Amino acid sequence: MDKKRLTLAAAILLALIAGSVAIKTSVSSKKTINNLQNNVNEQATTIGALNTKVSALNDTVGVKDTIINNQRQEIKTLKNNVEEQTNIIGKLKNKLGFQSKVIKEQKQEIDSLRTEVALKDSALAQYASRSESVAKQTSQLQAQVEAIVEEAGELSLNTDKVDMKSGETVTLIALITPNSLKNSTVIWESSNPSVASVENGVVTAHSNGTTTISASAFGKTATCIISIDELVDLGLSVKWATCNLGARRPEQFGDFYAWGETEVKDDYSWENYLFGTMTTEEECGSDKDPLKKYVQGGRKYDSDRGIASSRYDVAFVDLGEGWHIPTYEEVEELLQGCTWKWFAKGNADFNGVPGFKVTSKKEGFTDKFIFLPAAGFTNEKGLKNVDQWGCYWTSVSDDNYIASGAYGLRFDVKEGPEWVCGHRNYGFAIRPVYGNVPEPEL
Repeated sequence: MDKKRLTLAAAILLALIAGSVAIKTSVSSKKTINNLQNNVNEQATTIGALNTKVSALNDTVGVKDTIINNQRQEIKTLKNNVEEQTNIIGKLKNKLGFQSKVIKEQKQEIDSLRTEVALKDSALAQYASRSESVAKQTSQLQAQVEAIVEEAGELSLNTDKVDMKSGETVTLIALITPNSLKNSTVIWESSNPSVASVENGVVTAHSNGTTTISASAFGKTATCIISIDELVDLGLSVKWATCNLGARRPEQFGDFYAWGETEVKDDYSWENYLFGTMTTEEECGSDKDPLKKYVQGGRKYDSDRGIASSRYDVAFVDLGEGWHIPTYEEVEELLQGCTWKWFAKGNADFNGVPGFKVTSKKEGFTDKFIFLPAAGFTNEKGLKNVDQWGCYWTSVSDDNYIASGAYGLRFDVKEGPEWVCGHRNYGFAIRPVYGNVPEPEL
């Protein structure tokens, strides 16, 4: 190979080498650029994120600036308030200083007054010491005088007996001597308030009976007998009440009672009868009968009295001694010694209530009468024959007709008065009488 060709080959070889080197260099540069671009992109992303944070921080700073401004305004307002309060405190201090001066002056006046009072107390103590014995002697003398006055004092009432009717009032006056005792407290009391009650000397009549009204003062007592008889003297052996037991006026029915019981009730069946312990009528009056001694049939029976004035007599229990359910003889006397006239329902004489007007036939008493309303009766079925029948208990039992019965007076719109034997558990009316009866057995 000639030199030129070698030279050319060498040149070509160098060119190839140079091109290869250039190509390698170009490839390397491109990678570097890509890497740089990636770094730039990452830094741009970071910068974007930082910008976002900066924006958020700017927002936060804005809010905080607003809060700071508000707090500054509040602080300014508080400073103004503090200044105002400081001014007020200053004024109060000035006022307090003035008041302290006034208080100091008043304290000096008080000290001066205390000194003056102490001097007067000393003088009073000396006077009290001198007058103590005099006061003690005066007290002793006054007590002695009061004792003498009370001992010599008199207490009486303006009357010692008053007859009244139910619903009426009367005023009793306490008469006190000497004048020095007239302001004494008077204590009033009734021995039987159900008959008549008393308050500050005013007596109110309630029901038939007798009670004692007492007035007490300075160790003395004065009395007045109150009688609420409401009795009619028909010229018979006993006086008859003007009203049924439990009534306030003659035409009122009053209360109904089972024979021998003293309480009003709702159920007048044999099972609810207080003495209904007997299972058969034959046992009435036997040892099983609580009212054994008061029934007929030869069983320790007092035919003149029956349960009258005993603890089984509601008239005696409610009204007191002398009052009782009429006996058989007393009712028979009323039947024979009086005229009986029926007054129909709607009459003008007895407020329209039907019943019998019973007028005495005895000489000197023919203007006296009682009225017996047609009150009916009550049994286990309730109230019966109102305004048609009148049924009134006597104090005497009757086992001749009904072993568990008692005598009663009955009348109705069609028939005059007659005897009837009623079952003891029935509720009949009671027309009390007042007169001599054997001593009560309680």
